[in-house]
Order: sequence, then structure tokens, then C-alpha cells
Amino acid sequence: MTQTEKILIRVLAATDAIWLPMRVFEPRELPTNTYFARRNYPMHGAGWITDDESEAERKVAQRTVARMANGELIETFRGVAGKVGSIKLTDGGEAKARAMCGLPDLGHGLGTVRDIFDLCEAFDADDQNGGLSMDAAELDGQLLAVSELTLAGIDHEDGRWTRFGEPLDTDAERKSILIFTEDMALPALNRGWVVSNSTKSGHVVYGVTTEGLKAMRGGNPFEGIDIHETESEQCLRYYGRILQNVINQLGLATPQRPGELGFLPAARCRVESLYWGKLRQKLESQTGTLCMQT
Repeated sequence: MTQTEKILIRVLAATDAIWLPMRVFEPRELPTNTYFARRNYPMHGAGWITDDESEAERKVAQRTVARMANGELIETFRGVAGKVGSIKLTDGGEAKARAMCGLPDLGHGLGTVRDIFDLCEAFDADDQNGGLSMDAAELDGQLLAVSELTLAGIDHEDGRWTRFGEPLDTDAERKSILIFTEDMALPALNRGWVVSNSTKSGHVVYGVTTEGLKAMRGGNPFEGIDIHETESEQCLRYYGRILQNVINQLGLATPQRPGELGFLPAARCRVESLYWGKLRQKLESQTGTLCMQT
């Protein structure tokens, strides 16, 4: 990997670590630091970290960031003593980094918004309410929300897990599908188009925001981005390592405001109602008002 590629992947991993749905709420610092990181992200991006081993390597990385600053791939934000404190990928930079790692592209984030809306619309039509308005999420502060199982097409009936009618034989297979659903949602999560919450046992619910509906109305904002990158296993491994490092840091750092609790888990009964609905007739989709992580 070139230095430019490493920096793009490093910033992508730091961004995704902030926006991944929270499935665990310990240590106590994790939900608090994640709360502040998400709150700060729109204006300041992700905190800049370096994993270079030597001082010489760190200086090379710093010079590369300075050369890339506020260009087509990244936007930088200055911190103490005028040094780069945080970085945010442009749409083009994010698209390039995701392509190098073989991750779902930006269009899949918009597709997640559409999928949640379509599932909720089907639910509303089943209730004979005439279908959902595109403004539905703006009414009374509600969110259009579905469980991760519904979004992934996973069902549980007669003691068997299936996906679109095909059997899922192992827990690992089901987990892999839910991780892919996360990956598909991440470009929408970091733009505030989709929000998430989960129970303490790790069951996730995704909801579409008003901004998500506006993005859906506006077509595909990424059409002009033309990316030709070769997927690399090395890039994906590097991404995974940085992602875990940042999550670990979020769980260890002293919170910006120690008295802040941060995110709280969703009530299990509420999430289960989104799984099963009314005796399974509404398994396909659900809407509801939830306290989602934003």
C-alpha cells in the first residue's frame, strides 16, 4: 500500500468504528465516548490516529496528510498547536477507500435507506393505511424502523433460521449476513441518513431519519464518482486492525464529559416487537418510535 492508500483506509476505519451499531455497552466509557465522537463527527470528522512505528514513519504520514489536505480525498481539521487533529473523507475519498477494502460502496448506503422505507411501506399497506408518505418520518418525531433480521431477510420459524426461504445452518452464517448488513448501512449511518440502536444482548434496529428521506428523494448523489480500484486482502486486513484499535480506544479514553452516560440500550421488549410484530403477520416489516442512537 502507498502512504495515501494507508491514510484513506485508516480514516475510513476510524469513521466506521464511530458509526458501527453498538452491540456492547461495556466498559462504561465506550457508549459515552462513542456518543461524543458521533456528535463531533459532522463538524470535525474522525480523530486522526497514527499506527506508524517510528518517528520517521510518523513524519512521512504527516507530510502525506498535509499534501492531501482539503483536496479531492480528505478534509483536515486543526487541533492543538495547529496540528491536524481530525480528518474527514470526502465522498470520493470514502468511495476509493471502500473499494480498496472490497466493502460495499456509497450507493449501498442509499440503498439501505430505500430498503428500510420499502419494508415499512409494505407494513403500512398491510395495515390498509394506504401506504407511507415520503414525509412519514417527519411526523411527530417518528422514525421508520426495522430490525436487522428483517432488513437482512432473516426469519425464524419452527425452530429454524432461514434467509429468503433458504436455510441458515450455522450461527456463523447468520452472523456473517448481519455483519454484511452493517457494512451496507455504514455510508448511510455516517451521513445521518440512518440511525441504530440495540439491546444489551446485541439485537440491532435500524431507522431512517428525515435527512435520509431527503437523500432518497434527491436520487443518487454519488453518480458522478468514478472509482477504479482493485480490491486487496491486505487493505481489508489493515482496515480491520485499525477499526478494532479505534473501538478499543473508545472504550479506554477518559470521556470528554465524565458525567455523560452516552448511549443507552433499547428495551428488549420493544426490539422483539419489531421482530415478531402481531403474531408473525408483521414479521416482514415494522414502523415505530424508538430512542435511536444518533
